[in-house]
Amino acid sequence: MNKIAYLLERLRAIFADKAHFIQHLESLQGDIWLVDKEGTTEILATESQTEEQEPQVFRIENAAALGFVPIDGKGGILGYGDSHCDCLFFDEWALCFLEFKTNATSLKKVDKNRSKAAEQLGNTLQLIDEKLQNEYNGLEREAYMRVPDLYPRASASLVQIRAEFLETHGVPLLESKLKRCGRT
Repeated sequence: MNKIAYLLERLRAIFADKAHFIQHLESLQGDIWLVDKEGTTEILATESQTEEQEPQVFRIENAAALGFVPIDGKGGILGYGDSHCDCLFFDEWALCFLEFKTNATSLKKVDKNRSKAAEQLGNTLQLIDEKLQNEYNGLEREAYMRVPDLYPRASASLVQIRAEFLETHGVPLLESKLKRCGRT
């Protein structure tokens, strides 16, 4: 059993009542785009759909197969409620946690959004660590914040948030709109 199938099987057993939300995307050709739509992360079917939603889109590149698990919102395994990230996805090398924070209308909200995203990602990491008993079948863990391009990239607060996240969770916290799958 490959790593994707193994982890999918475990997650479907753990979240049996919501297993129908957990997807195995196979024989993929090209990129995959995720979008936060009305509180639920969805997979977009075509690249042309991304043009109107560019600030909200997260692109997954070079994936031959993926596990995809919406976490938060109506179509997520945890639904609404506690503060968790939007989704997780994984290939044969990495288990990635993703939180969209694309609603800032001013730079004043940037730090608040980043802190909230780190909290939600951390809460989900802790929950999944507990549920999987820290057994990821050799997959590296990564945490992603999808934020608009207007966010300053070299701020002292971002450096602090990332350092605290790494120290607390042992997982890198990345600000990106792209994940390149496979060994790089």
